[in-house]
Amino acid sequence: MITQTFKQGEHEIRIESAESLEDAKKNNFSDGVYTKFYVNGKLTDNYMAMIRFIIDEVKANKNSLIPTGPDLMKQREKMFENQKKEVSNHLNKLKSQYGEMGFPDEVFEKVDDFMQKIDPIGVRIKE
Repeated sequence: MITQTFKQGEHEIRIESAESLEDAKKNNFSDGVYTKFYVNGKLTDNYMAMIRFIIDEVKANKNSLIPTGPDLMKQREKMFENQKKEVSNHLNKLKSQYGEMGFPDEVFEKVDDFMQKIDPIGVRIKE
């Protein structure tokens, strides 16, 4: 799960996003919900309620909510790293399922080759 926390004046805004269906189930998200929004630790009704709160606070305090570039880059890198791990885990599960079915070793070599060619952002690269 990706958790982003922002400060808006004295208030804390937290956004929790599930990275996959399994992640959503593991973190008790409702069916069809993959992002939760919190203001001061309290779950908001929806995205628009959080935005409305931010706008009201910006108007009252004249202090806009602008995340810093380095923080956004760290969150982006973490998301890509988690996606790469998830793809690798799924490929390992496939290998174990194929192994139980008696597939030849050449299949596993191709899967291993595929896994080696996944770059840091989880995209397969061509060599």
